[in-house]
Amino acid sequence: MSVIIDNLNEESDVIEAQNAALKNKNGLRYLKLDFREVRMDVMEALQPPPNLLGLVLEGYVGIEFPRWITMSLNKLKVFTVSQCSSLPPLGNLQSLEELYIWSIENMKYLGRELLGITGDGRAIAFPKLKKLEIALCFKWTEWEDIRKEEEDVVSIMPCLRELLVQNCPNLKALPHRLLRRTPLDELNIYKSYLLIEQYKSSGGDEFLSPTCKVVVDNW
Repeated sequence: MSVIIDNLNEESDVIEAQNAALKNKNGLRYLKLDFREVRMDVMEALQPPPNLLGLVLEGYVGIEFPRWITMSLNKLKVFTVSQCSSLPPLGNLQSLEELYIWSIENMKYLGRELLGITGDGRAIAFPKLKKLEIALCFKWTEWEDIRKEEEDVVSIMPCLRELLVQNCPNLKALPHRLLRRTPLDELNIYKSYLLIEQYKSSGGDEFLSPTCKVVVDNW
């Protein structure tokens, strides 16, 4: 079963959200939440059931995200975040296999907040992620890499097979230390001109596996 909830705004109240009773819909597998300015108590009241497999979060401009995104969705496999003002710490989603990040308009820097890693101890982020797509982030300039001293204690995307970066024209570089530790099979770069300059002639970099397919294009 799939459900789309839209037209919620800052005037919507928590009772309206509770009446949706999403967390009691055990047959719900795919959910799309499409709205703009919504209070946090309303967002918390929209908690879906824990067996949700796919979630689309579109148009949310709040700074904070509801706790259930990272604490309750233990079976979530596909997550799309589109036209939101920021990103939640999605690295804690233990079953996530595909992540799509689209049109994060004001994002200039992608840091470890997305990974959900805190402190200096051993950590693993996105343990089952196989596909990552980031597109239409026109102001994005930097993707934070892990530090050299973290390479043996931090595991990031250990199952990642496919990475796509599209229409991110100001991104200067990929996080080489991070990607070096993934089993990446396919790297696709489209209309991301600074990256294309790096990869179009060499076909890649030393951080990529020799078997990794690299596709760069300006279409």
